[in-house]
Amino acid sequence: MKMKRTELLTLNETFDRLAKVAETRFAYLIVKNQRAIKDEVESINAARKPPEGFDKFQQERQNLINEFAAKDDKGNPIKVGETGVKLDNSVEFQRQAKLLEQKYETMLTALTAKEIEVVKFLGEDIEVTLQNIHMKYLPKDLTPMDINALFPVLDGDFEDLPLTSVDSKAVI
Repeated sequence: MKMKRTELLTLNETFDRLAKVAETRFAYLIVKNQRAIKDEVESINAARKPPEGFDKFQQERQNLINEFAAKDDKGNPIKVGETGVKLDNSVEFQRQAKLLEQKYETMLTALTAKEIEVVKFLGEDIEVTLQNIHMKYLPKDLTPMDINALFPVLDGDFEDLPLTSVDSKAVI
């Protein structure tokens, strides 16, 4: 079957999450499909690795953020939103951050080029051989996101879906 590399990664993440499901036949088919795509997923992840020096840049950047972060009573950085922190001296932080970017300019340029290449690479179609999963083997507690991710390997009709007590009373 043909799918984009991004779709394969999403499918693999879903397989990882659902491999712990107790239904034997379903778990068997999930594990069988995981094994079938293992090498491709590993190759894709290897191709996505950032350039050498990225981890060191990230660590130095985090140290810089910690140094200039405003601290609460307990000495912890004061968070702003989900991922940000309040800065004590934003002007000096910006100056230091610019120096850090200059220090790693070659790596950051390579990173930008790699990110563009990776987006294109992940959007390309690949051919994979997967075992179809009949709908009658699906667990009852799958989320719509799980079903969407599994769609390329689902087999059977809507009537084959296992019903919960609530579903059995529903009128379609």
